[in-house]
Order: sequence, then C-alpha cells, then structure tokens
Amino acid sequence: MTAIFENALAWYGTPTRIGPIAEVHGLDQLRKALSDGRGALLLATHQLPMELGARILSERLGMGLDTLARRHGSPWLEATVSQGRSRFIDRLLDKKDLRGVVRALRDNRVVVLIGDQDFNVHHVFAPFFGVPAATLAITPRLARLSAAPVLPVWAWRQAPGRYVVEIEAPLAAVADASPEAEARRYMAALEERVRARPEQYLWQHRRFKTRPPGEPDFY
Repeated sequence: MTAIFENALAWYGTPTRIGPIAEVHGLDQLRKALSDGRGALLLATHQLPMELGARILSERLGMGLDTLARRHGSPWLEATVSQGRSRFIDRLLDKKDLRGVVRALRDNRVVVLIGDQDFNVHHVFAPFFGVPAATLAITPRLARLSAAPVLPVWAWRQAPGRYVVEIEAPLAAVADASPEAEARRYMAALEERVRARPEQYLWQHRRFKTRPPGEPDFY
C-alpha cells in the first residue's frame, strides 16, 4: 500500500508537495557530469521508492530524464504509466535501442538504466543472494560508446513520509570493465543496499525469471 501511495505521489504530486519531503545527496556530482557535456548514465534499481526518487531528482535537477525500460503488454497500463511518468520522464527508450541511448547521452541527457532489470536480452548472470540472476550487461558498452560517466543512484524511505535520493560518484573504469565484472560489482552493491532495507525492495519483481541453461524455472 505504501508503494502505491509513493507511485501516485510521483505521478500526480505537485512540486510543492514533493519538495519538502525529500533530500538529495550528490546532486553536485550529477551537475558536474552534465557540465562536461557528455550526459550521464544513472544506474538505478527496483527499490520501491525509486519511481518517486526519479520524480524528486527531476524536480531538483530542473529537467526531465530519459530511461531504457520494458514496455507493458497492456495498452491501457502502458498509457497510464506513460502519462504518470510524463512529469519526470521525457523519453522512454526501447530496451533494444542502444543507439538511442548513446544519442541521448551525446545530447547531454540524463539516462536512467535499471541495472537489475531482466530484459531477456543484453544480460549476463551475476550472483544475487547467492543465486545467479540475469543482469544487464550493456553498461560498459554504453560508457565506452558515449564517454558518459556512470553514476549509481539509490532511493529509500528514511521515515514515513521522508525520502532520500543518493547519487554516488562516477564509477571508475566502467568502459574498460567486462560485462561480467561490472554485473558482479553492481549486484554486490545492490545486495548490500537490500540487506540494509529488505522491506524496500520490489520482491514482486521476478528477479530470477531467466535461468542459466539447464536450471529449472523458479516461477
């Protein structure tokens, strides 16, 4: 129920309603990245307050975001989500449109990439709580093609009605990392965050939907 309220606030809340309930750490690092003119790739995750975190970040930054995401199978749901996100998402890029992501970054845009998304494409397996999980493998390639910095971003509920968005410093040498090494690094960082606030992770997200060859389905 709390997550439903948070999404509704992200989609329909006014700036005056959202501003006082949030704090953003590391915004100067994102602004510095944009001042260099290479765009910024934000690595986000399926934390429950992340939708609201994206709205908060957009408000503080003073610009809409782009994101690479899976489209919903239901036209009605797709239209509802797109309309709600239009307050803070300017462009929804197709999950296979890597060229579109690179173009957006070269246009000095902020692109949000959900690192623990399972698109059934562009993935490698990395351990998440000891279980191999399909993890996006495109971060090094995007960093290499665009020369954009990669900054992890996290959002959490600090207390009832209070939220924090944290932007970490740009990751070092992402463009030179292998997809497997970057996926393992990301999933280890995510696991650490989830252990700190397990109730704020979207466990309904079928994180283990895609299995390595020969392993049985979980769902």
